[in-house]
Amino acid sequence: MSSKIGVQNIAHTNGTVAATVSSGGALALTSPLPVSSGGTGHNAVIAFSCKRTPTSGDVTVNDDIVFNEVQTNVGSAYNNSNGRFTAPVNGTYLFSFHGVGGGASAAALPANQNVSGYFKKNGADAGFGRFHSNRASSGYPNISGTIVITLSATDYVQVHIASQFIYTSATTNYNQFSGHLIGVS
Repeated sequence: MSSKIGVQNIAHTNGTVAATVSSGGALALTSPLPVSSGGTGHNAVIAFSCKRTPTSGDVTVNDDIVFNEVQTNVGSAYNNSNGRFTAPVNGTYLFSFHGVGGGASAAALPANQNVSGYFKKNGADAGFGRFHSNRASSGYPNISGTIVITLSATDYVQVHIASQFIYTSATTNYNQFSGHLIGVS
């Protein structure tokens, strides 16, 4: 059994239209419902995904990674010139990083060494601990981290390498950074 409701607009009881339904059935959000009317005050999707291109070189000790190739940047909050995601609205965000550790000049990470990093908020350690990997023998260990963090508008997040290097290859991408808004606050 199916049900059908014939509406063109979806509105708050105060008359503020929150969405319209096209003749083809597509739902389109209009202006955000104000907080004073029980809404969030924001209806935009904010999400990004980027990578560090193979020809961009090593990221050395105590360096912030600039992921210079943007794959998705809905809301234009990621800056591929400085490697920062800047929150456009107050909210809770999720960020993920994945990379491959290595030694200097694209060499393998030496035996009994580690590669580590962390997320930075506004230029300082965000306080969520480190992502860390080491090997008993030389090689290229995987390194990754994910955080859920509350940000104010204009706060920024970036990935920082604290020891050793992030490996880059002449032919393959191994390093990604992504994030999205979970909800506004």
